[in-house]
Order: sequence, then C-alpha cells, then structure tokens
Amino acid sequence: MTSLWLLSGALSGCLAAVHQSQGTLTGDFAIVPPASWDVTRNRRLLGHHLVMLQAPDRCCTITIERRREGAEARDLPLSLVADVLPLESGRVHGMVGEPIGHHQLDLGGREAWATTLIRHNGPMSWVVTVVYTRGPEGLYVLTLDYPKGADPSIVRAWERVLSSFELPGSPPPDVAPWDPEPFLDPPEPA
Repeated sequence: MTSLWLLSGALSGCLAAVHQSQGTLTGDFAIVPPASWDVTRNRRLLGHHLVMLQAPDRCCTITIERRREGAEARDLPLSLVADVLPLESGRVHGMVGEPIGHHQLDLGGREAWATTLIRHNGPMSWVVTVVYTRGPEGLYVLTLDYPKGADPSIVRAWERVLSSFELPGSPPPDVAPWDPEPFLDPPEPA
C-alpha cells in the first residue's frame, strides 16, 4: 500500500522539490530565499523540480527549476540554450519576447548565461531575466519576472537567490570549464 501511495504522490506532483532547514531551501538544489517572500509552489514530478517564490506585494516571482535534458540538448552550448529557450517559451500562449541582454555569469562556480527580455502579451509587458546553468542532473533555470518600474528591493532579492544557489550533491569544478567573455577580462596596464 505504501508503494501505491508514493507512486500516486509522485504522479500527482505532491512530492516537494525542496525542504526548509535553517533558513535555506534544500533539495536537489539549495537557495536562501529572500526575507518575506512566500514559497507558492514546491514540487517535483518525473525529474522536473520546481520552486516558485513570490514577493510580499505579489508583484514579482522568482522561479528555480531543474529540467531534464536530453543528450542532443546537452551537446548544445549553454549560451545557445540560454539565447533560444527564453524567446521560445510563451509563444504558444501568444507572448512575444523582446531580448535586451545576454551575459555570461559565474553561478556558484559554474558557467551560467543570463538572458533578459521584455515579454509582451497584448497590452501587458513585464521584464524577465532567465539564468541557465548545468549540473549532472540536468539544466537549472532561475527566472525573475517583474513589472517595469518595480521596487529596487527586487534586485536585492534576486541577488540573494543567485549568490546562494548551489547544488549540494555536486560541487562545482575546481577550474572554470569555460573561457570568460573578453569584456570580463581585466584591462591591460597602460
């Protein structure tokens, strides 16, 4: 009977992706959530893990996901994945993405790419920043959705999530596995 209960829980999405322990949300990935932000979704289903945080004034959300990634997708450069996926998501629902930035990051010692775009759906527009990184278990996607002109505290909340992100079961490589973008190199002495 226990096996049937666990199977039905897994298929219905009732299993939690993370658990809170000493102010940290920990599971396959770990983050320190911003103060006063609510966890509105916390589930895992068939290899997909999803945690959604919502700002106290309900204006903005931060989503952290682990997505399964096939061998063909895994062979693609992370920069390409980060360039294409944000633009494609939402098209089926009539949303159009207008890219405004694409940057390489170091996310907890791992290569990451951030794409910022303005998403339009009819008369409504909002800003979306999506950060992609890879771990042994799949593709990790961190997303910030906020309206234009949102309170600056949103940036501090986003910084808290990005700076605390880690994969507890998979330490980052000792040496960065990527070459930094030229604009990240220190200036040459004159």
